[in-house]
Amino acid sequence: MEHMKKILVALSLCIGLAACSESAAPAAPETVITHRDLDSEVNKMVAKMTIEGMMCAEGCGGKIQQDLQALAGVVSTELEFEEQRPENIVKVEYDPAVLNEQQLIQCVQGIADGKYHVKSVEVLHYHGLQSRRNGAAV
Repeated sequence: MEHMKKILVALSLCIGLAACSESAAPAAPETVITHRDLDSEVNKMVAKMTIEGMMCAEGCGGKIQQDLQALAGVVSTELEFEEQRPENIVKVEYDPAVLNEQQLIQCVQGIADGKYHVKSVEVLHYHGLQSRRNGAAV
């Protein structure tokens, strides 16, 4: 009888664990975000976004750029697209006081029911050289 209880308990645990693992939805891959400081003649912030799912420059790339440009704080966008490449790049210059890279990612991944996935974002912080020449901290 004791042996039967142990088997039932073990069986119950196995069924419970299997049910939990089946009900969990697969997690979307995380977007890798890196930051880099660069010297420049001007102060600006650019997010270099590597995006999966673009099939053409005009339709897909144009829609992504249009939606990004509609966000408050976006200064400009630039598309680097090559046919048959699984990932293409959109560079977004933006005002970090108004917008952050997470909002840019959400914008892109919200287009067309999640058709596009932002694989990585390299945030480039351009620091004006004139500030350093004058002794000002950047």
